[in-house]
Amino acid sequence: MILSKRINDVALKTVCKPRAISFVDYIKDLDKRKPLQHSYPADLVAKHHDQLNQLPPYVYAGFDPTAKSLHIGNLLILINLIRSQQFGLHPIALIGEFTASIGDPSGKKTERDLLATEVIAQNARNIHEQITRIFFNVSNNNPATIVNNNEWLGKVSLRDFLRECKSMQIGKMLRMKTIKNRLEDGISYTEFSYQTMQAYDWYTLSEKFGCRFQLGGYDQLGHLDFGAHYIKKRAYDQNRQFAAGVCFPILTDSAGNKLGKSEGGGALWLDSQMTSPFHFYQYFAQLHDDKAEELFYCSAYETLTI
Repeated sequence: MILSKRINDVALKTVCKPRAISFVDYIKDLDKRKPLQHSYPADLVAKHHDQLNQLPPYVYAGFDPTAKSLHIGNLLILINLIRSQQFGLHPIALIGEFTASIGDPSGKKTERDLLATEVIAQNARNIHEQITRIFFNVSNNNPATIVNNNEWLGKVSLRDFLRECKSMQIGKMLRMKTIKNRLEDGISYTEFSYQTMQAYDWYTLSEKFGCRFQLGGYDQLGHLDFGAHYIKKRAYDQNRQFAAGVCFPILTDSAGNKLGKSEGGGALWLDSQMTSPFHFYQYFAQLHDDKAEELFYCSAYETLTI
């Protein structure tokens, strides 16, 4: 509860005075605060200024419910989704209930264990509540939208989905770094196919909302590239071909291990029953100065009075 209130206070002060719509200003702000790791396409503002400003004012990030709570890495993405509201953009949080049953190979050296369908469904409900508490206590004329990809992927037939994949090329899928790293030791078709579903998610959001801008972690760059190319191939006019996005740093412990749900660095959960407020606070209180500075800028707190 303390953490949720803290986040909501930050969000409220961040979005209370939205600016005119501008992806360029948003990306410049991210770059100024140094949280950007990579973008697709590269040199977004320098080379694609006009195309960015022609994009519909929607930005999305996805969260697969492979655990019953979000963690600190997800919080970094959520805070920057919230910050997009300050620039007149409309944030979309996508809960990947369907893709969680497949397993994202990004950043993984081995196959994920498949979770039971009912466990994933309960996780999705929990995460929906967490995101709701973070976003929806903010008084704003430009509220966030929460969607669940089970709404479309759970209804499409196998035949129809394979037809949707006609524009996806195997060669490009194989060049993705995560896939290349896994080929030697083996990767299942299940996890290999994950990128087709994430690309279809983004395409669906581009059709439903006009959303052609995505946020993600550094390990999502390959998916972002693949999805942007898929949207370009499916677009029926030139004005809808451009899609872009940015990637944020992966949070790690002092040994360089990812602070994720199944990584060596463990996880800092947003659920106080899984990580106590005391231990959550201690992680940040004990950070080395250079790491603390990085997170300070990444979280957008430097412009806020908390």
